[in-house]
Amino acid sequence: MTRLRDRVSAHVLVYRPSEFPAGWERTEVWAAAERIPGVTVRVDVDGAQAALFGAGTSGQVLLYDDGGRLRFSGGITSARGHLGESLGHQLIAAVVDGRDTDGATSRVFGCALAGAPQGD
Repeated sequence: MTRLRDRVSAHVLVYRPSEFPAGWERTEVWAAAERIPGVTVRVDVDGAQAALFGAGTSGQVLLYDDGGRLRFSGGITSARGHLGESLGHQLIAAVVDGRDTDGATSRVFGCALAGAPQGD
């Protein structure tokens, strides 16, 4: 986001089961997401928004162009808990820079979301 924030709109959805009280989702994950420049953080009750977009794994990133076309779907870490540059970062930068990535994807390392479609 440091490199792309003026060129993308980023939203982080934090899952909260409906049977848990409002505020339950405000963990260190929420706080860490809020510290990322240019990111808007929102609660996703029962994963409704994730399901709407077809996300099946925590940590999945979806990038849409101005016309609403999905240009990237995948992860932005090279391994569970890894920080730093990854294939996902490179593909997102390429899409934002206008390079054709032909349905860019990368592996997602996270937990399955309840009720979401499951991929690899």
